[in-house]
Amino acid sequence: MIEDVSIGGTTDLLAMGVRQVSPSVAIQTIDLWLVRLDTVSIEGVAEMRGDLSSLRDLLQSSPLDGRAIGLRLKNLAQSTDSLSSQADGLIPLASALRAAGRRLAPDSTEAGAKAAVSNDEESTDQGRGQ
Repeated sequence: MIEDVSIGGTTDLLAMGVRQVSPSVAIQTIDLWLVRLDTVSIEGVAEMRGDLSSLRDLLQSSPLDGRAIGLRLKNLAQSTDSLSSQADGLIPLASALRAAGRRLAPDSTEAGAKAAVSNDEESTDQGRGQ
């Protein structure tokens, strides 16, 4: 069981790979952040709390909706970014949240580029008679 939470620890957790973190560990981490944010009184924290609560709800659903979780992680990255001028260490956390979100819900231009590369590779393979 996780007993405390930190910006660095959460960034490291996300760096392990979003698919490597169990929903229960993610939920425990979110719960600890929600408690910690109760004591923070800076503008924008309410939005971050809302994003965390929504992410928690998504992680408790069955089956898990990777795309919805990814989109929520990207929203959380934005709210974290907006607080970065008011609290130290948030820029790396926001970057880790954004990267994790993109792994689960690639931006449309990323998805399109991946599809184009995949289609091009298939065409090349077919052209070689494979």
